[in-house]
Amino acid sequence: MSIKKALDMIDILVPVLVKDLETWDLILRLGRIRRSCATYNKTISGRVVKMITIKDLAKEIFIASEEGSVLTEMGRIDSILRQPTSYIAKEYPSLDPETDVNTLIEIFHNLSMECIVLSREDLVIGVVSENSLIESLENIFPIDAPVIEIATREIDYVDQDASIAEVIGLMIQRGFRRMPIKDSEGKIIGITTMLDIINELAEIFSRNRELTSIDILTRPISQARNIRRPLFIDPETSIREASKKILEDNTGCAILGTEKDPKGLVTERDLIKTLRKLIYQTTD
Repeated sequence: MSIKKALDMIDILVPVLVKDLETWDLILRLGRIRRSCATYNKTISGRVVKMITIKDLAKEIFIASEEGSVLTEMGRIDSILRQPTSYIAKEYPSLDPETDVNTLIEIFHNLSMECIVLSREDLVIGVVSENSLIESLENIFPIDAPVIEIATREIDYVDQDASIAEVIGLMIQRGFRRMPIKDSEGKIIGITTMLDIINELAEIFSRNRELTSIDILTRPISQARNIRRPLFIDPETSIREASKKILEDNTGCAILGTEKDPKGLVTERDLIKTLRKLIYQTTD
């Protein structure tokens, strides 16, 4: 494998933040393109940039306790959705576009990053996302190793009757961006994502220009508008083929097995961990 630089892995779909863009509008844009971050086009000091990630948005909109419950005061949430994105944006370090792939993967892995910004002087050159990193390096994945070898065997589920507020609180508490939903018989009936939950709030706000009813968050997760159909794949599918299917899917994960007999879960995070291992083996 020829070692690639970060510049080779830029995700051209990651949006650039513009002045005075309101938070609800950004959320809808991220929902349309299925991306988990956005950044401004200039650094603010040295290599420090302002970026917004889905996890940042969730933590700002929902104040979660250690037990996973969240504050659902609609006036506060309404106010945050009206705020300009500059209110939400957090400071992150950026990398030189010539950063090597080993360093890039280490940062994704060790810091659990959703995106990494590349900058030169005071300009943002682009953003490497989990998607673009995996897509750029997918040919490294073996064609003879089954994906079950890299799967998380113990899957965390949410019950179909859990409220939307409970589910988003659990995601924030555990650092998840997606969770499978089970019915009363233990069958997997869908996938909910952090982006989709936040996006539903933004959709309602965009139509009414306000959020008033707590019912939006107290409804069962099974009644959320944007429940996704899970991607089920055979546990013996090669890691390379599984990575292609996950990149094509809107949930960023695959359930290995069937809706009634799941054997494991593979996410973008598992694929990055596997890339890290493979690249070290290649360069040793």
